[in-house]
Amino acid sequence: MKQYLQIIVVVVIIGLPIFLSVYPWQPKMYGYLAEQFYSPYGRFGRTFARKLMIYQGQEGTEWVGRQITLGERMLEVGCGSGSLTRIVLDRQISAYAFDSQIKTLLMCIEASDVIVEDTHEKFTIEEANLQMIFRRANFTILRPRKREYNVLYSYDVIHTMHSLKKNLKVMTQLLLKGGLAYICYRHPDKFPYDAIYEAGAKNGLYKNWAIADVEAAMKKQGYLEIDHVSTEDDVCVFGQYKKPKEKKKEAEEE
Repeated sequence: MKQYLQIIVVVVIIGLPIFLSVYPWQPKMYGYLAEQFYSPYGRFGRTFARKLMIYQGQEGTEWVGRQITLGERMLEVGCGSGSLTRIVLDRQISAYAFDSQIKTLLMCIEASDVIVEDTHEKFTIEEANLQMIFRRANFTILRPRKREYNVLYSYDVIHTMHSLKKNLKVMTQLLLKGGLAYICYRHPDKFPYDAIYEAGAKNGLYKNWAIADVEAAMKKQGYLEIDHVSTEDDVCVFGQYKKPKEKKKEAEEE
């Protein structure tokens, strides 16, 4: 019996790699992973979710985090692994540390409750209770009731959006007049970026947006001073939503 078990183990060790190299399993696997990222309620475990986020990278978070202008009230759409959230929160806390009267807030929206729970663990209880809020929500179906954020940003999310008009409209409804929006994503010239993106594009789940398309969509939504910055790997398109209302000077009122 023991010999049979040993033979089975040897056959599996030798035969499995050969089988996997011949059988066309990879396209199916990558297609499945693309669906998990596209679906706001992908059903994968916490450990698997973490490994997926690492696999897809987001190496540009350091650069993206430095491009975003800070504000007292900020909103991140699509927290993902929390890497960018960490960078922006640290900068925001440091920038407003000079005035204890200023209460900063970073709202973080993520559709997957699995990823929200995992990402939340990267921050201290004090940070989570006082300076930031995690909210599980499907951004594409939000119906904002009021404008409350000075800065809104996202990274590596736009490829899941099939209607820039619809999604930018939701973003715009969350911004105060004079607020800034940053749409950051991996450079369209390098799309698809890996096997998961390639499978997602073939399945019709992911879309490659040109920089000019994003700028045009923002202009139609009323954004001003639209521009972009980029590296070989990433790009951020940004603009100001209209002009802030000018407060009447007390001297003029008198």
